[in-house]
Amino acid sequence: MGACYVSAAPAAGRVRAASVVGLIAIATMPFVILRLKLVPVDDADAFWHVLSGQNVWRTHDVVVDDPFGRFSTNTWVQLDWLSDLVMAGLHAVGGFPALAWLYASLGVLLFAALYALARSRSGVLVAGFVAVASWIGTFASQAVRPQTISFVLLAITLFVWLRVARRPGRDPWWLIGLTWVWACSHGLWFLGPLIGLVVVAGMALDRSRPRANLLRLLAVPVGGVAVAALTPVGPALLRMPFTVNAYARFVTEWRPPDVHEPYVAATAGLLALTVLGWARGGRRVPWADVLLWGMALGWTLLYARTVALGAVIVAPLAAGALEGLLAPPVDRAAARLERWLVPASMVVAITLAAFLAPSFAARPGGVPLALGAAIDRLPDGTVMLNDDALGGWLLLEHPRVSPVIDTRTYLFDIPYIEDYIEARGAVGDWPEFVSRTGARAALVREGGALETALPETLGWQVVAQADGYVLLVDPSA
Repeated sequence: MGACYVSAAPAAGRVRAASVVGLIAIATMPFVILRLKLVPVDDADAFWHVLSGQNVWRTHDVVVDDPFGRFSTNTWVQLDWLSDLVMAGLHAVGGFPALAWLYASLGVLLFAALYALARSRSGVLVAGFVAVASWIGTFASQAVRPQTISFVLLAITLFVWLRVARRPGRDPWWLIGLTWVWACSHGLWFLGPLIGLVVVAGMALDRSRPRANLLRLLAVPVGGVAVAALTPVGPALLRMPFTVNAYARFVTEWRPPDVHEPYVAATAGLLALTVLGWARGGRRVPWADVLLWGMALGWTLLYARTVALGAVIVAPLAAGALEGLLAPPVDRAAARLERWLVPASMVVAITLAAFLAPSFAARPGGVPLALGAAIDRLPDGTVMLNDDALGGWLLLEHPRVSPVIDTRTYLFDIPYIEDYIEARGAVGDWPEFVSRTGARAALVREGGALETALPETLGWQVVAQADGYVLLVDPSA
């Protein structure tokens, strides 16, 4: 993706001071991203994504009965099998530091994609501001799991479709192939065809293209949906968004967005600035932009998890609106400097991350590593009443025990999840859940209800305590 900004303003002989400051800030951003993202792997889902990749490599199958969890009852549809293979491969070669490097690098690439999106409609300074704000809007959803790949692919797809809308040329048939890769990598693949449908609908409302051209362009998103059904998952892939959505109430990321959170505020600010720029600019806004703005607003308001989608989609719209409102002077000399400075900073940052990852992310975070030896001393096959955030870690790092749950939520029946939630809070008939699962050990948070309830009600004993977690066992087992 390259810059498409064009202006008839006279060129400057030397780079303006403001442009220099802006370019330095933009070139510094990849290193800021490393500081924020190059951290120990602490995402509860990252561990089972590695397991998924290992399982796909071993079995060459992506729709299987769960071979890891004893209490999961639903078929495991490994939607992210391609990205999971990459994660498993990197884990095999470089362990957790390699995973930390991958997702820190994806954070840098996402910023690059957002900057290119904004730069396609604005100059350096506006594009830099919008790209930073948009990246902040995605920050809360940038975890060590495949959804960050979706944000990058969404930005690429949006860039291509907006270029098609503004400059008629070759039809973007290659997006069909990109959609197939996306559908093998993450469940948000449907955003690609959806963006295409929205842009084509906007061009139809503007009557800017002949009907034959619109029908030909419409075949691209339709073809994307068709090839998604031809992935190894098969047509079941088309139903999965509805299946996962049925479990939304059990996942904190699916809570309503809170505008007091910085990432929500940044996205809402870009949406508001876009409207302000349009209102004050006095120019006709293409229907495609209006529809995309409505789409960005809808994702922003829907769930905390989908705010990132709104942040990506609004980026080029905000950049164009602000450029029209502020009308900053064009600095062609800055554009020449930009061509090598910005890409170079990103390449250096990604390369640097590879050297720093072993020091910054040698071991996973957010898990009770100090309790590992005590867990491994438990008898083989011990059922463990665990905090759900530890389920994937236990399956990957301590396969001799059987956690009662992990964060692959949709693999469990809803009544089972409800009973687990009651047991975790030591409410209702929670001892019946313990008895039913056959749990003889527990790994729970310090200060949680079970730390007290298990010894007082069932006579369990604390055998170890560290890193914010308590390991208890049933002495009668």
